[in-house]
Amino acid sequence: MDPDLFYNGTTLEWYGVGVFKASSGLPGHQRADEQLNSDEGPIPEGLYSFPLKMTRDADIESIDREGAHLDRREGVEHLPPSFEFRGKTYINQAWGPDRVRLTVQHYKNPKVKRAGGFYLHDSHKGFSHGCIEVEQRFFMQLRGYIARGGKRTRLYVKVDYPSATASTYGGTAY
Repeated sequence: MDPDLFYNGTTLEWYGVGVFKASSGLPGHQRADEQLNSDEGPIPEGLYSFPLKMTRDADIESIDREGAHLDRREGVEHLPPSFEFRGKTYINQAWGPDRVRLTVQHYKNPKVKRAGGFYLHDSHKGFSHGCIEVEQRFFMQLRGYIARGGKRTRLYVKVDYPSATASTYGGTAY
């Protein structure tokens, strides 16, 4: 399958739509050669997909006590800016207001042992735990694209870094 989007470590290019700032991995681990490092390094090189559909907004039942793990539904979902759990209020700083779960099609490196759980999301921290953090205007474009409809049911994202030492910080912190 030919990819619709391409992530090179610093940008996410959506062919025919635009180029967006994007980052992956934790500070100190934002290099392509850290991709085998689960929860710290960037998303592994390979091919991923996601459905072109909207899903209901995330709700309290789908948020764990740390607010870091939400339900695993496919589709573009909106996340609340804050939520309450067992009498405490938590701020959604991990994800941003939008996200879509990525389904692994295949990894480029057979040594990758990560099971998945990758997302495109629009927080603005400048890092992620292996997801691709992308600037918010990406989701504005994506929502418009879905609303216009079409024959496609999924988009495909290729992740390929230019070198082992390539940065995976694309300037998404603000």
